[in-house]
Amino acid sequence: MITQKRRTGGFRLEFPDFHLHVDPGPGCLLSTRLSRRPTTAVDAVFVSHSHPDHYAEAEVLVEAMTRGGTKRRGTFVGSVSAVEGYSDDSGDYGPVLSAYHRSLPEEVVALEPGDEIDLPAGTLEAVPTTHGDPTGIGFRLETEDDSIYYTGDTELREDFFEVIEDVTVAIVNVVRPGSDRIRGHLCTYDVIELVSEAPELRKVFITHFGMKMLRVGPGREARRIEHETGVETVAARDGRAYDL
Repeated sequence: MITQKRRTGGFRLEFPDFHLHVDPGPGCLLSTRLSRRPTTAVDAVFVSHSHPDHYAEAEVLVEAMTRGGTKRRGTFVGSVSAVEGYSDDSGDYGPVLSAYHRSLPEEVVALEPGDEIDLPAGTLEAVPTTHGDPTGIGFRLETEDDSIYYTGDTELREDFFEVIEDVTVAIVNVVRPGSDRIRGHLCTYDVIELVSEAPELRKVFITHFGMKMLRVGPGREARRIEHETGVETVAARDGRAYDL
């Protein structure tokens, strides 16, 4: 995030009549513009947890979604910390929207693991994570054609193997290469272990690379995952659009 060697604006899932922007970190709107995507063509915003590389431009994106606050529309959905704020012994987290920005969308929803929300593209279910923000979540989005799993930032958890069992597309935040684990995040070997237990999975996208991953090359790690699991694996690149 602080070097901007890779962009940190999150990603967008685009369906024919519905666009969901996930984790709008620093540079989100500029990256959207540079990718030749309309900045206001977003119908829902998802924030997985209250760390700035995932929420820094949440308010900006809400303004884009609501046409500068002139039209009450869209949905903002996120972790409890992102929507309501959360405090425990580890610290204070969120909320990431001001009271004014909370008033702009049609709907503002906080999700805990297991909670669901119906969106035009399908049903989104919050999935647990193990990360610095205790309320952080990933999601499963059940569409007409696919079951899309986004891990969010997390360590490998035993219950993920149940989550991914019938998933068809996975978007995985992988910070470090090989077996080089860091607390609260996945490494390449974790992904290989997880993907190997997903019989319906046909495509994996890896993203959210740390500096060590960038030095060895995300493409190399994607090829390693694909070789070990037999599942097509793509190392996401800035500004690219991919067909699911």
